[in-house]
This record gives sequence, structure tokens and C-alpha cells, in this order.
Amino acid sequence: MNGKLPEADPAAVFGPAAGVAWVSVGDEVVVYRVADAASLVLNPTAGVLWQCLDSTSRFADILDDLADAFGADRAQVEKDCLPVLSTWLAEKLVEEVHGG
Repeated sequence: MNGKLPEADPAAVFGPAAGVAWVSVGDEVVVYRVADAASLVLNPTAGVLWQCLDSTSRFADILDDLADAFGADRAQVEKDCLPVLSTWLAEKLVEEVHGG
């Protein structure tokens, strides 16, 4: 990776990448990438976002739902969530789903 995060299109659909498994444990989510036996424990907020990436919902719709659910400003939710999604894309934890 060249230090620049990939851009995530809010109109796209995302889901866990091939070879990535995850499980909810209490109020955290544990993500496991099989290829290099890497695991990541997400805090409760990131875990909610992760669980919303269901390979069927547009990211923009997920952002709308999160803003509604938490009574937050939609623009701020996008500003907070896009870098997280971009990082997960760069780390090959999630991927864009085509032809859903």
C-alpha cells in the first residue's frame, strides 16, 4: 500500500472480503483474515458498521440508517465512517460487491 487509502463510493455495496470470517462476541466484533491468520477486534461502534456491510445494502443507505438510529447528523456519520471503510478496503477485509 502506498499510504493512500482507496476511495469508497457511498453508492456501492460492500461486504466481507473472500477469506474473511467474523463473529460477534459480547459487544465487540472479531474479524479474522484467513490468508495471513490476522485478527482484529472492533469496538462496539465499528462493530455496528461492520455488521451493516451485508453485501446487499448500498453504503449510502447504511449511512442513512446509522444516522437515523443514533440521531446523528448524516454528513458527520459519512465523514466518520468513510475512512473506516477505506481502511478496511486497504486491509482487504471488505470488498465491493458487484452484481448483487
